[in-house]
Amino acid sequence: MTVCFFGYPNESYSRSKILIDGLKKNGVQVVSCTDKTGSFPFRYWRLVKKFWPLHQKIDVIFVQFPGHLNTPIAWFLGKVFKKIVVFDVFISLYETYIFDRQVASPQSLTAKFYWWVDKLSCLLADKVTLDTYAHINYFVTEFHLPRKKFVRIPVGGDETLFRPSLKAKSSKLKAKIIVEFHGMFTRIHGAEVFVQAAKKLENNPHLEFWLIGDSPNYRLPIDLYKQLKPKTMKYWSRLPVKKLAQKISQADISVGHLGPTKKARVLLTNKMFHALASRLALIAGDNQASQELLENKTNCLFVRMYDEKDLARKIIYLAKNSKLRHRLAESGFKLHQKEFSNRKLGSLFKELLLKTV
Repeated sequence: MTVCFFGYPNESYSRSKILIDGLKKNGVQVVSCTDKTGSFPFRYWRLVKKFWPLHQKIDVIFVQFPGHLNTPIAWFLGKVFKKIVVFDVFISLYETYIFDRQVASPQSLTAKFYWWVDKLSCLLADKVTLDTYAHINYFVTEFHLPRKKFVRIPVGGDETLFRPSLKAKSSKLKAKIIVEFHGMFTRIHGAEVFVQAAKKLENNPHLEFWLIGDSPNYRLPIDLYKQLKPKTMKYWSRLPVKKLAQKISQADISVGHLGPTKKARVLLTNKMFHALASRLALIAGDNQASQELLENKTNCLFVRMYDEKDLARKIIYLAKNSKLRHRLAESGFKLHQKEFSNRKLGSLFKELLLKTV
């Protein structure tokens, strides 16, 4: 089988990178047909020209993220050359831009545009992949789409980059327990809650907090960090991905996304899988998606969403309970190796493709 990763050139993005690596590890050939021309008419024309010499040797057109506006041309090529089109929708543009980033009112024409883009891009594909059943339920309900069109492929953490530190994480060997939070700061992540929890615990001599990330659009976490100045918090705005992976592996506890939005409750962010793959004790927001793929006090510790007081309590609880902390880290790592490794996700994807073709 040969799969064509189609649309915007995004092979370095973690979702595409994981699936490409996973497919190759499962004996699937991968080719690329991408273009980043800003004007869609020109991009569509260039994609058609690039696709023509490839069409005879491919079985599936996979529209990779971000691909909402590339599905029309993929649908056209699929019809012309009788190819299956699979769309990795990954996120709802409507939910992301209207409710997460709040770029326009829900009653605006902009909101209606994003709503229809989400709906039509999914309708045009033969199959649509999403990361959780909770996320699938959102799309089925919000956009009135047939459930049979969707298939779950979890996100994963890319163990080729994110892996356990070679150094033992023993409280006896370290002066402090390191608690980290990383990611792009948006309302879905709720990084401001982590800053507030760090401020509450700044007088605890056994804790150190690492905040890693930034955003040009959502400044609340950075503004709070500058305002509160937690004494035991270190901040890095951006790190190269390899440096980020090394930094994460040095921590003991990782905090997942905790934002207040609907989107935050139906998906698991990459950062949570990074923690599992790096053998960290994960504190995960208690929501539909977490309950679907994780188990409280078995491979993570649940915390109430967007609640700095509960987060502070859970951090103290894990910091004091070294046996539980190490058990969660080990169980989470084993879970990732078994269910969310690149090879496993590639196997799930290959199974989907075989059934579809």
